[in-house]
Amino acid sequence: MHYAIIAEFEIKPGCEEELLALLHETAHFALTEEPKCLRFEIIKPTDPDGNPTPNRLMTNELFEDYEGVEAHRNSPRTPIRVEKIRKLVSGVDIRHAVLTEQPRMADV
Repeated sequence: MHYAIIAEFEIKPGCEEELLALLHETAHFALTEEPKCLRFEIIKPTDPDGNPTPNRLMTNELFEDYEGVEAHRNSPRTPIRVEKIRKLVSGVDIRHAVLTEQPRMADV
């Protein structure tokens, strides 16, 4: 069963570029050092008209199984990353989820 961690960050004014760089670094290490990390997306939310939402970023991480989530949490990089992120954001909403079976084009 695949597990996801979805986070939305409310960024302090003037800190978006620094947070974006930190998230890119985090994604690189997760994808290269954590074998069960299948995907790490960094997403810029928009309004319904496609205009970027200021001071907001999201991440969507997908893991092969719950063991992968635990390995991600227990990475020696995690406490350092969390401390750096806390300095750049005024809030964060983190959701944990299980991926449901998805229909494939051949099934539609």
